[in-house]
Amino acid sequence: MVDADITMSKYYFEHDFSSFLPLFTGGGYKVVRERFAKGDLISSQGETLNNGYYIISGIMQLKVGNEEGKERSLAFFGPGSIFPLGIDEHHYRMEYAMVESALTDVEAYRFNFPELQRMVRDHPDLGIRMIEHYCDFTSFLFYAISSASYSTALTKVASVLYALSDKMTVAGSVPLGQAQVAEVAGVSKVQVARAYRKLTEGGVIKAGHMGVRVLDRSALAELAEYEVLDEGR
Repeated sequence: MVDADITMSKYYFEHDFSSFLPLFTGGGYKVVRERFAKGDLISSQGETLNNGYYIISGIMQLKVGNEEGKERSLAFFGPGSIFPLGIDEHHYRMEYAMVESALTDVEAYRFNFPELQRMVRDHPDLGIRMIEHYCDFTSFLFYAISSASYSTALTKVASVLYALSDKMTVAGSVPLGQAQVAEVAGVSKVQVARAYRKLTEGGVIKAGHMGVRVLDRSALAELAEYEVLDEGR
């Protein structure tokens, strides 16, 4: 069962589990409704991701950190997403490097992974959807790794803004500051500032305190990587 309005853009995932909302609202499973304010830390480095969340509203941000305390944003999860899809056993150090935070105000259903496993046993179509999601997310990670090795800073910044511009907006703008775009694109803040200057001078974007408003998406597409372009373009 695949949701008709599913959105699995590069960097941003939403509605991939919307059709399973009734499991959380009245399925008889142990879930807790929680609210997080913008900027709240949901899990930090050194912690295992022992709980998953079905996002009702808002956007969660996933980062990965290193031992020096530096972090890089990997992806964002919007309404209708379940993240993370995890297990009770943890075998890799990377599992302790994940950081979750609320990019905007977030409302979500929290559950532990044994409860999610119970849902899957009761509803095999949920398990199939989880496998499909993991395949899509893994493909995205391969894309992110390959992009880091061969794309210019301008291309990386343009790709991030293009991929998110019609998927993840607040008040008409992509709600990311320059530092956050630098984390997602895997470039320095200085490189982001240079890219913004070029894009602004070309009338492609307008940056403000609410984030970045894309003025000319077609022009942005010409600079973005093929992998992030709309299907059929």
